[in-house]
Amino acid sequence: MNRVESAKPSSKVPMTTYLKARAWVEQGLYEKASLRLRLMRDQSLVSNPEFKFLRTLVGARIAIKSAGGNATVDERDLDPSRVSDPFLHAEAYFVRGLLFFHRRAFKAGTLEFQKAEGFYRKLGPSFADRELLSAFNAYSGMTNAGGPLPEPLEILQKLKTLERRSIECKNKKIMGLILRDKSEIYQNLSRFESALEDAKHSSRLLEIYGPKSDYDLALIQAADCCVDLSLFSQARNYLGRVLEPVDKRARFPHAMVLARMSGESIDPSGFEVVVPCSIDKWKRQFHEKVQTKAEKPRWNLSRQEFQLQSGKRVIRLKPGSLEGKLIKALAHGKASKAQLCEMLWPQECDRLLLDNRLHRLVSRTNRKLSNLIRFDGSQYSVTERVETTV
Repeated sequence: MNRVESAKPSSKVPMTTYLKARAWVEQGLYEKASLRLRLMRDQSLVSNPEFKFLRTLVGARIAIKSAGGNATVDERDLDPSRVSDPFLHAEAYFVRGLLFFHRRAFKAGTLEFQKAEGFYRKLGPSFADRELLSAFNAYSGMTNAGGPLPEPLEILQKLKTLERRSIECKNKKIMGLILRDKSEIYQNLSRFESALEDAKHSSRLLEIYGPKSDYDLALIQAADCCVDLSLFSQARNYLGRVLEPVDKRARFPHAMVLARMSGESIDPSGFEVVVPCSIDKWKRQFHEKVQTKAEKPRWNLSRQEFQLQSGKRVIRLKPGSLEGKLIKALAHGKASKAQLCEMLWPQECDRLLLDNRLHRLVSRTNRKLSNLIRFDGSQYSVTERVETTV
């Protein structure tokens, strides 16, 4: 994030280590952050409750970003009342907002980001960037919460207010995010030239100041606007800059633009992460119903029933069990040993013990679920995507 690292709200906790690890997570360097946390497992430091809470915050960020909507994080572990430092209160509310968003509980997440915004504001001008990012996330939650949205012009006015604040903070990353959202509003209003102009500006800013995932989304939005204007050569040029690996959030929008260019249909159910705004766009652009999902392993969370294939016996699997948490952590993406240990046992300190625990857990889960988990020498994954229901 922009220059927050220079602030030191508390001398009692190792802020430099925390802020570095947080920055790595925000840059998508999950393995690097996970390895840093493993090195932090020092008994003399872990006895400090604020230090333990910092580790919990980073571990939760890794779990959320690595596992998407199936992050095995308990919001009770992120309770701000566990610590007294106001900065940690703000950070806790922010991470809780991320957690609720990834659970698609956008209303609850919006409230958490609003609380984070208030705490950052109280911390002073040094935290204006974090305050602004919290405000932008709260806006994003409002647009994805479901139900009737404000009129496009009203949304545009909210974005312009955030844009003015980003100019005051000189925060070019958030400016890029705002311009991308403005482009989508202009696109909805059929102001395609204005939409393309803002998308181009967004991509230029996010290429330099944003993470790859947000840069990719800006490129995809620019390509989509080019399709609206029948500028197919330019659209292919923008899509050509979207390099592998493509973030989960960007895969469905990317596929939608390709489908529009080829004249084919597309089914959102085949993608791991599809936010409500993307579904709204899909409905506008394709006017079709969701196709029947392919047969996959099914897990009914409320009934605690796991069925590998239709007609096979039902296996009892509790979501809160270690086996259940492991499957949820891997259901939407690969994870390394270091990442899984942080997700499953964030309070443990003995690395050798953690490695042995993970090995036994994987073996036990594979015996129960017919070798659903595989290891490629560096990362764990599931052999088939698991469809969860409540």
